[in-house]
Amino acid sequence: MAVVYFDAAALVSLCVHSPRTALARRLWVRADALITAHVARVQVPAALAQARRAALLGEADMVAALRQWEAALAQMCVMEASPGAAERAARLAVECDIRADDAWHLAAAERFNSSDMIFAVWDSRLEAAARGRGLPVCG
Repeated sequence: MAVVYFDAAALVSLCVHSPRTALARRLWVRADALITAHVARVQVPAALAQARRAALLGEADMVAALRQWEAALAQMCVMEASPGAAERAARLAVECDIRADDAWHLAAAERFNSSDMIFAVWDSRLEAAARGRGLPVCG
């Protein structure tokens, strides 16, 4: 396996236990390169905070999850925003009828699409959009 692109939901699975945590971890340890979009820097902590508000994470678990996230982020190549990427994401949001953050992920994943890339995507609409555009998905 060479490149794994992670959407935010897949990254959250690395930080807190979920039904797909084992799959996310297998993909993580087997990857030669780990990629995500810049929006994950906000999406993952926001998802963890939402879990805390919903009483799904206690304070100690929240601190541990944020540490796990920071450690994971330090190992990743993060696709930063650019005018060209914004144009691609805007077009994909309309063409694929997906949320803005998901459009950023899809645009970044398309940029790295190759025969040895896997898109770890846990969001069903984003997964459908990625499949529709020929990206190899795992989720």
